[in-house]
Amino acid sequence: MESGIISMAITRTPRGTYCDYCKMHWGVNDPRGQEQAVWSIRSERYGKVINRHYCYMCAKYVQTWWDGTLWSFKEQLEYTEGSMRLDV
Repeated sequence: MESGIISMAITRTPRGTYCDYCKMHWGVNDPRGQEQAVWSIRSERYGKVINRHYCYMCAKYVQTWWDGTLWSFKEQLEYTEGSMRLDV
C-alpha cells in the first residue's frame, strides 16, 4: 500500500514558533497555547507540505505509547519511510 509520503525531516524549531498541540489544546489566546516549539517535523504528502511543531512536553507525549514504550521521532520516520519494521 502506497502511503504517499515523499520526504520527511526533523529539525530544531526557530524562536517564535509555537507548539501545535498546545495551540489546539489551549487556544492561541491562552498563554499555555503559546509554548515555544523545539522540534519541527516537515513532511510532504501528495504534493502538500505539512509542518508540525512540538514543545518538549508534547514531543515526549507523542513519542510515548500507553504502556510507557518510547518510539522516537527518528524511529517513527524510519518506519514511515519503510526502512524499519515493527517488532510486535
